[in-house]
Amino acid sequence: AGNFLGNTADLQAMPPPGWFGALLGARDSGVVLPLIIVHLNIVFYAMCYWMTRPVLPFLTKELGADAVVFGWLQTVFSFVQLVGGPIMGRVCDVYGARTGLLISMTGSAITYFAMAMATNIPILFISQIPSIFMHAMHNAQAFVTDMSPADSRSAALGRLSLSYGIGMVVGAPIGGKLSDMIGNSGASLTAGIVGCIIIPVNLLVLPAGRYYAKKNDLTTPKDATASNGDKQKETDKKGLQLTDILKLLTLPSVRAIVIFKLLLGVGFSIYQSMTSLTLTETFKLNATEVGTLQSIGALIGVVTNTIIVDVATSKLSERNLISCVTASLSVCLTGFAFVTSYEQLIALMIPFVMSSTIMYTVTVGLLTKVVPASDTGTVIGLDHASRSLCGVVSPTIGGYIYNASGFPAICVSAAGCTFLSFLFWNLGVKIPETGV
Repeated sequence: AGNFLGNTADLQAMPPPGWFGALLGARDSGVVLPLIIVHLNIVFYAMCYWMTRPVLPFLTKELGADAVVFGWLQTVFSFVQLVGGPIMGRVCDVYGARTGLLISMTGSAITYFAMAMATNIPILFISQIPSIFMHAMHNAQAFVTDMSPADSRSAALGRLSLSYGIGMVVGAPIGGKLSDMIGNSGASLTAGIVGCIIIPVNLLVLPAGRYYAKKNDLTTPKDATASNGDKQKETDKKGLQLTDILKLLTLPSVRAIVIFKLLLGVGFSIYQSMTSLTLTETFKLNATEVGTLQSIGALIGVVTNTIIVDVATSKLSERNLISCVTASLSVCLTGFAFVTSYEQLIALMIPFVMSSTIMYTVTVGLLTKVVPASDTGTVIGLDHASRSLCGVVSPTIGGYIYNASGFPAICVSAAGCTFLSFLFWNLGVKIPETGV
């Protein structure tokens, strides 16, 4: 179908996007409808994912798993995500985000159907294999990056996270309620059915190909001097060329951000991997209560992406903002070790979710600014892969720590890793392409 909306002259001829298009971060009126559909994809994607999250610890326990097996299950999920993330990023750059979204939404639905059919632990593990394609947020970020100007990209990505938060707010309590009404497998089956609804809409509405950023909207790395047009032709000619994924790590800016996120991600994954199990065992919450708590977290994320990200990025440089929220995460994780009540948990969750939301949105936006436009999907895939890599080892480590020393030890370990990432970011790390 070619590249969406053609060349730079075509782009310049498009009228402005209007207030709603501007809210979504659209470059012009021609991309407003595709952006709306992309956001709708993320609402469905998040809703279905979080319909299954509150029931997963109960499903694993129902099939006879303990904390260590639960950690291994998340390790398998993260491993297949690690493999799939960079590949899906390359698919976005070569074939367009529509193709990526179609594959991702289909893979998600298959994963939930497989979970619903799991009758023992081995089948439950096998059900995670189709999640290798489960990268809708990644594909949507590539879409938004193509369709938004660089100076408002963090805000545009924040709006995308807002849609994810809406889906999470809706999905988590529904998942808990469905678990009580029709069982854990029934909740997973419902998630798979709902996830299929958006697939025909994508086929009918979303444009094929890439919508390339104009060259003067992008901060091009000093050591990646090819123009966007040249890069586009080169990419189309070479096809996927998965080795190009690793070549991005030769850029000092990309390498520095990825190392920082690996250090941060290890701690974050250790904490996240045992959270749902802790809520059920330590705080004695049922599936409905776990879903409600997750919805509260999602609501905080929605508010953060709607209001706070814009304000924070206008007041602080990206470097200083990342430094502040990393420090906040380390303090919050330390505080979680001393939580003894549900009310204290919610009180600490507010700054924790706000900080992690800002961190995610700003670092993704920063990565898209330090590579050529033709590689934005790939670098987003690399970012997602770094998070998945952390998830490969961290849940298993978390399971052993949890069994040996309990939830406080999980929090202290996570806080230590986060503090290391804070030191790395502040002691001489520089992003040369942006001057951050």
